[in-house]
Amino acid sequence: AGHTDADYLVYQDERWTYNQAHAEVASIAAWLTAQGIGQHDRVAIAMRNFPEWMLSYWAILSIGAVTVGMNAWWVADEMKYGLEDSAPKALITDGERLERFLEVRGSFPALKIAGVRLPEALQNTPGVTPWADVIATAPNPKPVSIAADDDACIFYTSGTTGRPKGA
Repeated sequence: AGHTDADYLVYQDERWTYNQAHAEVASIAAWLTAQGIGQHDRVAIAMRNFPEWMLSYWAILSIGAVTVGMNAWWVADEMKYGLEDSAPKALITDGERLERFLEVRGSFPALKIAGVRLPEALQNTPGVTPWADVIATAPNPKPVSIAADDDACIFYTSGTTGRPKGA
C-alpha cells in the first residue's frame, strides 16, 4: 500500500495501482468473509492467468484461509475430483472454468461461487456472484493471527501415475 499510485499489475491495456489492488483485495476478503469463509477454510481458484487470480490469492491469505489452485486445463470430472478432495467453501472462477464446473455443480450445492470475466451468456448464472459485486463489497478488515505452520495453499501435482495429489 505504500507505493500508492505506482503500477502494481498490468494486463494487456488494464492497469492496477498499488492502491487499487489493495482496495480490491480488501473487498474480495470482505466478500469471502460475508460468505462464511474464515481462517483455515479453503477457497478454490479455477481460472486462467487473469489479474483476478492474484488478487483473489492475496485476499484468501489475508483472512487466514487456504487457496486451492485448480489446474486451468482440468475438464469437468477432474474439477469435481479436486473440489471433492480439497473441500473448499467457495470457488472463484472465470467463464471457461465455470462452464466446466456447471457440468458437476449438482455435487456442490453449498459452494459459494464468484464469476470473473464471464461471457454474456454466463453473466446471470443463478448462484454465481458477478465479480463487480465481489469487488464492490465494503472492506471490513479483521486481524488474523497466522501461525508459521498454517496451510497457505494447496496445488495439485500433475497426476502422471494416477489422480493428482494436493500438495
